[in-house]
Amino acid sequence: ALQGFTRLLKEAGYIQGQTVSIDGTKIRANASLSVDIDSIYKRIEDIDLQLSTYLQELEQADSAEQELELLEAKKTVLQTQIVALQQELELLSAQKNQMEEQGLKRLNLTDKNARIMKSRNGKHFCYNVQVAVDAHQHLIICSDTTSQENDKGLLTPMVEQTTATIGTQPQEVLADAGYYVLSQIENLEQERNVNCFVAINTNKQQQVEAAGIGFKYHEDKDAYECSQGQWLFPKYGIKKDTRRGTQAQLYQGATCTDCVIRKQCTDSSARSIHRFSNQSWRDAYIEKMRSQQGKTKLRQRKALSEHPFGTIKYWMGQIPLLLRGKINVQTEINLYVMAYNFKRLTQIARFDEIQQLIKRFNW
Repeated sequence: ALQGFTRLLKEAGYIQGQTVSIDGTKIRANASLSVDIDSIYKRIEDIDLQLSTYLQELEQADSAEQELELLEAKKTVLQTQIVALQQELELLSAQKNQMEEQGLKRLNLTDKNARIMKSRNGKHFCYNVQVAVDAHQHLIICSDTTSQENDKGLLTPMVEQTTATIGTQPQEVLADAGYYVLSQIENLEQERNVNCFVAINTNKQQQVEAAGIGFKYHEDKDAYECSQGQWLFPKYGIKKDTRRGTQAQLYQGATCTDCVIRKQCTDSSARSIHRFSNQSWRDAYIEKMRSQQGKTKLRQRKALSEHPFGTIKYWMGQIPLLLRGKINVQTEINLYVMAYNFKRLTQIARFDEIQQLIKRFNW
């Protein structure tokens, strides 16, 4: 229903899909009871000890010379306790395996898809809800409920979902520094022709630049010159990082030992810089984000993404989510998104236009 309504808004011109802002927020899950991996290990040890004790008592009961009726009653109690412990052990083992496979320290028993996430209100079991907001009339194009604790790596999936929802690929994508994964940004720009404005997440680099330290690459010498007039030359050859999918050449300072600002520049004995195989594109992207256009786009992103989340969270109140499980929570979020878009529509369209849209929608 939500996708159909969104496409109807696209056909009517209320959604253009040219400039899209992508953002995520953590919404507290409807989850309470949880267990941690250490308590599971301890309980499994306790159960193993109890089982050994009960089995030993059962064996002694078989060989004991007691009245038959009392003996059978005692054996029945022991067998019942053994079965109960074995069932608990099986459940705990399954929970332990799940937590070890997913690298979890805590598991929520009421909503196993929820994850511990840090938000403004502390650490709670939450969902990371993603939305794509259209710049034309500030309508939400699509949403996605994830169990991922941060936004890293979610830029491309949200662009793809946006494209699938409205049938056209956005020309511009705006996002904050949480989505700053250069391999994804480069792929979107170079392979899919999507102009990305994703805030740069390089706090350390900003600190270095604030201290007046800079580096210039000289192609004719294949070397970097620092702001102090010292040179950094290639070392060790090109290294491949298969996990990140990058190739880079290391450049290291030759005369950093006696430099007066070495401590501000590096913690090592010599400053090192990596020059990537796609360094020209990287430099151009950084220059774009530092330009007036880049700064303007990031201000636009903030205005687009934060209002929908603020409105929806206000509607949710003190108990954000009523349902449990990722699929059910996604359904609940879809209802909020549809309500937000419809309320927004009442502010940007005439009543007779809304009536015509309602008639066209396949309820």
